[in-house]
Amino acid sequence: MHNSVLKVSELNRNIRQMLENQYGDVQVEGEISNLSKASSGHWYFTLKDQQAQLRCAFFKFQAQYCRLNVQHGSKVIARGKLSLYEGRGDYQLIVQSLADAGEGQLQQAFLALKNKLAQQGLFDPSRKRPVPEKVFKVALITAQGSAALQDMLSILARRNPMIAVELYPASVQGAQAVPDLLRALAQVQAYSQAQVVILGRGGGSLEDLWAFNNEQLAHAIRACRLPVISAVGHETDFSISDWAADLRAPTPSAAAELVSPLMSDWQERCQALSLRLRREFLRSLEQKQFALAYSQQQLQQQMQWQWQRQQHRLAQTQSRLRHPAEQLAKAQLRLQSLEQRLQQGVQQQLNRQQQGLSLLGKGLSLSGLERRQQQLAQQLKGLQQSLNQSQHNRLQRAGQALAMRAQALAQLSPLATLGRGYAIVYQQQRAISRLSELEQDKPLQLRLQDGECQVRLEQINKVSQSQGLEGKLACHPDKSQ
Repeated sequence: MHNSVLKVSELNRNIRQMLENQYGDVQVEGEISNLSKASSGHWYFTLKDQQAQLRCAFFKFQAQYCRLNVQHGSKVIARGKLSLYEGRGDYQLIVQSLADAGEGQLQQAFLALKNKLAQQGLFDPSRKRPVPEKVFKVALITAQGSAALQDMLSILARRNPMIAVELYPASVQGAQAVPDLLRALAQVQAYSQAQVVILGRGGGSLEDLWAFNNEQLAHAIRACRLPVISAVGHETDFSISDWAADLRAPTPSAAAELVSPLMSDWQERCQALSLRLRREFLRSLEQKQFALAYSQQQLQQQMQWQWQRQQHRLAQTQSRLRHPAEQLAKAQLRLQSLEQRLQQGVQQQLNRQQQGLSLLGKGLSLSGLERRQQQLAQQLKGLQQSLNQSQHNRLQRAGQALAMRAQALAQLSPLATLGRGYAIVYQQQRAISRLSELEQDKPLQLRLQDGECQVRLEQINKVSQSQGLEGKLACHPDKSQ
């Protein structure tokens, strides 16, 4: 199996991609030779040691921030990315920063501290606080009289003179720098009325900026109650304070620009807000005027309807009201009518009473009394006859009922039974109705129609057995007792 044939450009492209993907960022220590600084601002040199060499390209965008006095023979640490220039097939290092070889130990300490604080979550983006859009007072922590302070004050005054400044001076380099920076942050924490803090310093070597790579300072930045902007060194310089702060600015001047929008921008924004507010006010005023006009129309209609209703009620009331003289005349007519009716009624009552008295007088005559007495006597006689007849009928009906009940009682009497040849048997003053109730050696009493007799039980047994009458002795209870 044969490998496919590649073109030179394809092979160089594949090798470049492999280098960039495999290595990424690298740091290489060596000695500079063949240094060439082009008019375009790019640097080209070779980095070598005793056994090998590496081509390097340091482009203007990064090279302009290099603080080293680089010369032929300088020992440096180059940080960058490996790549391949496909046109010539040159393997090279695209340099991003250069540091003196003596700074290697500081760089390692910086990376170790960075990893430690990152594992503690000190750099977690969720802990970052937003910088206010409208800043009216800013606290500056930097060296008094430094170029960084003058740049920040100049930019703040030029862009927005309305922003007030609180200065907390501190050393930014040397052994006293860390205590001064911690003290300044403590003063800000205790006294500042600003809305944001700028921790600033100009450019320098890694050793010059080492005070901002302190663990205590990083924790103090995170503990500050105000948002902190770290503006240390140039754009390519990174420090622990940059990672711990809420926002990193490439330079102190850039930090001042971040917190100070141009006054003209504020004026334009204010004009825009004023115009918007005016439009909103006019729109709201127009709506209110429309609502007011509608309410006035409704009120007028309501008042007109109420007025018409009141007028109608007033007309009805006036129609029911009459002049007092008219009412008085009507009352007099009614009074005269009532007087006439009263006189007529009294006269009619007198006439009726006179007629009654006349009839009563006629009835009281002697002949009238005699006729009345005869009528009453006849009525009394008729009532007596009716009473006698009623008593006779009632007595007759009562006698018939009594006879019928006596006949029924006689039929139910035990004496009538005795008259038909029956007898009542007693033993010990107790009527016997069953043979099982008889007691031996006790005399029996027989009650017949015309009297009583006493017999013995043995005699009756003999008679009944000889005549075949066993069990046919009639025994009835004495109902008369």
